Amino acid sequence: MPNERLSMRKVREILRRKQELGLSHREVAEGLGVSVGVVSKVVNRCKLAGLTWSDVAGMADEEVDVRLYGRSQPFRRSRPKPDLTARQK
Repeated sequence: MPNERLSMRKVREILRRKQELGLSHREVAEGLGVSVGVVSKVVNRCKLAGLTWSDVAGMADEEVDVRLYGRSQPFRRSRPKPDLTARQK
């Protein structure tokens, strides 16, 4: 089962503390009650998306979410169709 996505409030706060306040990953993680790995993943996603704190501060939550995580795809489980011509033994 996949992990639950971090709230947008925490994503924004991670970016603010990293880029505006200049805190370390560890300091941000301890202050927000998340792991250092989570802080690292959020910071890396922002770098890949080309976002800075000043960009994120002026964006709506939905826009930030799409820029960081992409558009959500509905889950579809594809199962193979049964072969009705096959003989049963």
